[in-house]
Amino acid sequence: MKKLVLFALLFISYQAFSQGDTLKYKGTFNGIPTVFKFVITVTNKGCLLTFDGTYFSKKLKKDITFNGKFDSCAKHADPDAPILMDEMNSDVLIGKFLFYNIGAEKCLGEWVSADEKKHSNLNLILLKDKKK
Repeated sequence: MKKLVLFALLFISYQAFSQGDTLKYKGTFNGIPTVFKFVITVTNKGCLLTFDGTYFSKKLKKDITFNGKFDSCAKHADPDAPILMDEMNSDVLIGKFLFYNIGAEKCLGEWVSADEKKHSNLNLILLKDKKK
């Protein structure tokens, strides 16, 4: 019974995403107003969600990318777990994000620099509905 309930929760949680959904959130990152763009790709029979994102860094004056994955069909998958994403400047890891509630009206997150010396909390608001 436990497995059936877990499967139902995972199914309901991730059916909201379709192939190629794009979400835009606004918030502040390190005190600077920033727009985060997420592109969600669903593969492997709807189990694997891949998140590719960008934001414009005013400090570096260029787009910075971040990406991560979530396998909703994994044995111990938790639909409420944050999505861990690597933040990249070209091929260099510059930090990591943890995003909670991607797809909801409010998306919370945490950021830590690659050297783990700097931390920042994110409180993001959905800008527009999902587009396919």
